[in-house]
Amino acid sequence: MRIDELVDPKKFSAEEYDLQDDLKFFMNNDPEFYRKHYYPSIIKMKICRERGDEFSSNKFQDLVKEAYKIYKEKFPVKELKSNLDKEELSEICSKIYEDEMNNIKSGHYD
Repeated sequence: MRIDELVDPKKFSAEEYDLQDDLKFFMNNDPEFYRKHYYPSIIKMKICRERGDEFSSNKFQDLVKEAYKIYKEKFPVKELKSNLDKEELSEICSKIYEDEMNNIKSGHYD
């Protein structure tokens, strides 16, 4: 989402909008959300990997739901649905899992 779309909602185009990318960007770049929610979840994932415990992308569902709730409050765009559907939720969780597993493997969180 661009800043001018917040100021002038008429410029908002659902066709040009990728909710998954925007929500993931929000989770990584909102300082409060990142510190309170995102980073602790990634560290749990890292610890599970180090122990050899199973950690699937589904473990991020609560994180993504909370992010979407806060995102909607901060960016009240009328085109946003009240909740993410199962497919969107699963895709976002999978993307987070893939990206962060790569970061963990490369030593980003060491």
